[in-house]
Amino acid sequence: MSNSFGKNCTVLHESCTTALERSDFAPRIDLSFLDPPFNQDKTYNAWDDNLPPEEYWGWMRDICAKVYAVTSEGGAIYFMQREKNTEFALQCLRDTGWTFQNLIIWKKKTSAVPGMKR
Repeated sequence: MSNSFGKNCTVLHESCTTALERSDFAPRIDLSFLDPPFNQDKTYNAWDDNLPPEEYWGWMRDICAKVYAVTSEGGAIYFMQREKNTEFALQCLRDTGWTFQNLIIWKKKTSAVPGMKR
């Protein structure tokens, strides 16, 4: 995938697991939006969405720690996750140095499928 560049913004369209390990990755980032597969056994082309929970949350902790390491002072992470995993997500963030500030809950009738009613 190609990346998008603006005067003050870069949007990476690639796997964060590879982007965060590149030597040319940005020295500091201000905002990360983490929307990982939710480990609910969905079919993806390149991802096993049915990992053992310990492996899945270990992977999430690894990513959150790498993002934290390159985040500027005062920077933020938005971490999308299923509501039933809220405590796991919060623990993952605490374990990797993040300070919890806000919880945004959005009620969706469906998952990744456009709804007929809005």
